[in-house]
Amino acid sequence: MDVTQVLADLDKHAAEFNFPVLDNAYVEYAAARLTTFRSETDWLIVFEILGFSKREVQFVDDLYAYGSCVPREGFLGEEMPFVSSAKQPLFDPETNAFVAEWRHWTIERKGEELSFSPYLDDYRRAGVSINQDANPGHWREIDLLRFLVHALGENLFLSDAGDGSDLIKVL
Repeated sequence: MDVTQVLADLDKHAAEFNFPVLDNAYVEYAAARLTTFRSETDWLIVFEILGFSKREVQFVDDLYAYGSCVPREGFLGEEMPFVSSAKQPLFDPETNAFVAEWRHWTIERKGEELSFSPYLDDYRRAGVSINQDANPGHWREIDLLRFLVHALGENLFLSDAGDGSDLIKVL
């Protein structure tokens, strides 16, 4: 494994815009994970970016992989870590506007409904500013995701593949 070649390979992907960007104009950032593996002959770097995709109007976990054992390097795809609940939608079905009420909202993760009724102090601890006098749609999608990452931990929403436990299936 030649470190100079590894860095050159990563630079090449970055120059081709096939590399994770934390200040992406289309995906608002909430959390990330970097996982690396190496042996005497092989190397692997996996990036995950958890955020809200403005284009797709959904919460996403984008997966990138680079290495000597990856058939196709770069962006591999994305997973949706959770979706809007059918019982209490986060988005208006006609306009896609974010309509979740900050006082109480529900998501669906892996077929399970999870309901939340955070207090203002809960949001403050998560670094999310809430104007309690504003209309229900005043806060943003990324605020909800950042609250979840703070309250439940980012690993609940990041892929199992990014921690290496199931990486072979993804690649």
